[in-house]
Amino acid sequence: MKILQIVPSMHLTYSIWEELESIAKILRDMGVQTGVYCDQPTRYMTERGILPIAQNFSKLNGEDVLIYHKCINAALQLNLSEFPCRKLMRFHGCIPPIDFHKYHTKLEFDAKDCQEELCEIALEIDYCVGTTSFHKSMLQVLKYEVPIAICPPITTFQSFLKTPDSQILEQYEGNNCVNFLYAEPLMPQHHVEDVIQIFYYYQKYCNAHSRLFLVGDDTEVKYYTHQLKRYVEALELDQVIFTGRVTVTQQLSYFRLANLYVDASGNTEFCPSLIEAMYFGVPVLANDNLNHRFILGEDAYFYNNPYDHAGPYAELEAALLANHILTDLNLRREIIAEQRRQQQKFSYNTLKQQLQSILQDFLETVSPRQRPKGKIMY
Repeated sequence: MKILQIVPSMHLTYSIWEELESIAKILRDMGVQTGVYCDQPTRYMTERGILPIAQNFSKLNGEDVLIYHKCINAALQLNLSEFPCRKLMRFHGCIPPIDFHKYHTKLEFDAKDCQEELCEIALEIDYCVGTTSFHKSMLQVLKYEVPIAICPPITTFQSFLKTPDSQILEQYEGNNCVNFLYAEPLMPQHHVEDVIQIFYYYQKYCNAHSRLFLVGDDTEVKYYTHQLKRYVEALELDQVIFTGRVTVTQQLSYFRLANLYVDASGNTEFCPSLIEAMYFGVPVLANDNLNHRFILGEDAYFYNNPYDHAGPYAELEAALLANHILTDLNLRREIIAEQRRQQQKFSYNTLKQQLQSILQDFLETVSPRQRPKGKIMY
């Protein structure tokens, strides 16, 4: 029996790269023959060990398993029905096309294709594993009548152990400035404009000696980044720093500097930077949604979600809550302690056992498929 992972041809996020490698290691440790494949791999993918399906797939049989990583904003350029084996979908989320409507026409169409494929492949999938409870509810709404499990993205946290970039620390440490941090790609579904507005209210009404780091790749949707910078100018903010894409060690430096992590993302995807914030003891303030509750726990500090009709003052209330977290030392210690307990749920060993249990359930409950007569596989 082989268990092979496949991904669509796309720019994979760092967290998905890590998970592909982690799952491959877990499968090898289980004594399973495995590999990672792509329908149309880029040169970078090939250099990282991802192989083209058409050239490298061995003949499959009904006992074999495909783990299809249904990635955000990408659809597979192959028909899953061509493979007469069992199929497990690893669901990383789907971005609503409307999020890209004003910013990037191609990504809007890609997101639409992604959603359409999610509906089209429902009858081909035997088992689903979402990264959050919201993903499970989304698949249930789409009438996926198969077992749906939940397992957060698996990471070894090895990158967290690297030494932070000393130049960044020397540049910003020692001036007693309160540092807000956001550290995900600057994409419309992350609602970075809300983070900026929260910081604006905090700086204006709570603490003028403050700074906001927006750490992440800002090249994929350049017009969105342009609009964010115009928004910063309109608010006359001079302490909002767009870092662009950074190295792992540089990102660690910004977490070292941070006094508060702010996240305004929607339900579309898992936010690995929240795990990083918990790991480094940075208190998190996030808008109230299912994904954030799943990651941070029910006892975390949330502000009212402005997209759930919270009213026009959601960001102002969030800024005042941020000030409360930053000035009440006992509360800050309580938040950090609770986050450290919550972060243990995402440890490598915990999630490894969780995935192994899911795979065992899959193999026991999903019967091998019968190969159609006359079907030839590459």
